[in-house]
Amino acid sequence: MKNFLSTTKGKIIAGAVTLILIAGVIVLIILLNTGYRNIRVADLTGTSRVTSMLSVSDAYKGQNLVSGDNVEVFEKSSLTLALDSDKHVVANELTKFSVEAFGAEGKDTRTIIHLEKGTISNQIDNKLLPSESYVVESPNASMSVRGTIFTVNVYYDNSSRCHTAVEVKEGTVELIEKDTGKVKTLNAGESANVVSRTNREPDRIPTTSSDIKPVGENSGDLEQTATFGDFEYKYLPRLGGMEITKYIGNKTVVNIPAEIEGKPVVVVGGFSKSNVTSVTIPDGCKEIESLAFYWCEELTTVEVPDSVTKIHYSAFYRCKKLKSVRIPDGVTSIESSTFSNCEELTEIIIPNSVTEIQQNAFSGCYALKSIEIPDSVTSIGVNAFASCFGLKSITIPGSVTRIEQFAFQNNRITSLTIENGVQEIGEGAFQSCADIMSIEIPDSVTKIEKYAFRGCKATITYKGKTYTEDNFDELYTEQ
Repeated sequence: MKNFLSTTKGKIIAGAVTLILIAGVIVLIILLNTGYRNIRVADLTGTSRVTSMLSVSDAYKGQNLVSGDNVEVFEKSSLTLALDSDKHVVANELTKFSVEAFGAEGKDTRTIIHLEKGTISNQIDNKLLPSESYVVESPNASMSVRGTIFTVNVYYDNSSRCHTAVEVKEGTVELIEKDTGKVKTLNAGESANVVSRTNREPDRIPTTSSDIKPVGENSGDLEQTATFGDFEYKYLPRLGGMEITKYIGNKTVVNIPAEIEGKPVVVVGGFSKSNVTSVTIPDGCKEIESLAFYWCEELTTVEVPDSVTKIHYSAFYRCKKLKSVRIPDGVTSIESSTFSNCEELTEIIIPNSVTEIQQNAFSGCYALKSIEIPDSVTSIGVNAFASCFGLKSITIPGSVTRIEQFAFQNNRITSLTIENGVQEIGEGAFQSCADIMSIEIPDSVTKIEKYAFRGCKATITYKGKTYTEDNFDELYTEQ
């Protein structure tokens, strides 16, 4: 071999192989970087995992992704993915999807979100060009959009049939059923549910990044369930009591028992998509589980005792008729999407124990008239109060160090007070809040991200200078 390489023919072949290898590396780099100039993890709560062509890693805020990457969002977690500067995908817990994104910002972009399981909210701020496309693919449906805000939820029933539930908040979505080829146009305020004709066993999404056991294998975290009256329950050693895991009755007014088998009920869950109208949670209960009352569209009242210290992710998501909720003192976090799309919620009191309001916590609460953010709160998450059309006045206390991206976008606020102490205002934080006439930004603010006030008609005063819509760009600092 050594003698062959020293010959003219050997040198030519070796040189050719070297060139091919170099070209292959260049092509691979191009492929890995094909897509948007910016695909990144804009926000993250809990734990998620990113699987790319070359590696598997835990997701982190600010992480850059490439076209083709797969994302898994674990239990009690959520992730916001930014594509370019005007497209955002908010993935709820137990969601699995991949992203294909081609082109460059401002040019002929193509986006395909392959949603395998779970819930994502999509927001496209700018109307797409005729040559651009944005598509969400589920196992049994395809959704094509132009410029809009819409939510897609993929889940499986007891017969393992796939459901794709679509809800359009703004704009238009073209929905195609893969089984039948039927096409339906959904406008703002409309929704639809596509159900597969055949069964499909869903993949199990691990609850933590270290949980990589085969599908169907018991993780060891779940105790055996039993039945008591209208409830399924299990024992929780860590809390020394019982968890309601599922409501199996048909009553609309429900009083949850304080004890089962002589042990206190400490966690309540399992009412999602039920027809309950009123629920009383017993004193002694410590937690309301994730998705506990998810999509309970008839629920109007719920009694939450003082003993509750945790209300987990999406606990009251899309309880459309829920008008008011009392959050007990002791709750420290309003988690992601806890009250999202509670369309008739008019009143809620946030206690001084709360330190964070996570992403989408109150998004889509159209009827919410007023809210007082206590000075215990240090962070307001992405889309936290987006599309709360009833809000007229907001005061951001100085304890809040950062107002996250799109936190108050698309509102009809007429009065905005940002107190001294606030340090950062995220991208699009007050975008499309066109009814505010004047805004004073305190000197404590050191960072204002792009489009923070896009679509506002206000006169803004900051560090002795006055800004209007014509020169807002001068406000924005480098991200």
